[in-house]
Amino acid sequence: MNTISRFPFFRTKYGRDLLIDIVELKYARRFLRTETVHTLTYYDITLITEGEGYFSIDEDTGIVKPGDVIFSRPGEIRCWNTRTIRNGYALIFEEEFLLSFFNDPEFLGRLCCFRPGRIFSRCTLRESVYGRILSLMMDVRKEIAVFSRKDNHLLRALLYEALILLYRSYQQDIPLLPDQTIGSSPHVSRFLKLVTECYKQEH
Repeated sequence: MNTISRFPFFRTKYGRDLLIDIVELKYARRFLRTETVHTLTYYDITLITEGEGYFSIDEDTGIVKPGDVIFSRPGEIRCWNTRTIRNGYALIFEEEFLLSFFNDPEFLGRLCCFRPGRIFSRCTLRESVYGRILSLMMDVRKEIAVFSRKDNHLLRALLYEALILLYRSYQQDIPLLPDQTIGSSPHVSRFLKLVTECYKQEH
């Protein structure tokens, strides 16, 4: 039986503990040439900027193109066409990065683009939103370059703005089913999150 590659967050990539990063897809492709099916231990928001091809998150597979954004939660099975999707940017982060500052443990669970059991894991951004999200990602990248362990508030603010803009775009692009609304039970959300993250280890 083939095993699925699992990629953890590289916390000390910049020589200090940092739980947010921007990864260029043409860089990430090098690690997926032989093992395209994989899972991540962190949240990932991938913005396609060049090329098109299939991108799969669990059971949701579709063709993505420039201007499309894909959302994945920790533990979800991912696969994408590394030959025809030429480039893009992935905004990646650990939940801890937000929870260590925002006193709202259910924040990410209430964003329908990250809800467990969602039907669609991607949406198409309007041109103005696409430009703003790409700009935010570049601002995150610049801020990481001058990051001080004592102050990462701007990084959190940039991530928070991106999440809210993407949440609104997802709502506009993807019709919600009754059980996908933002007011669903936090207990159900926590249970589904645990199932998604731990179903391979805990039965």
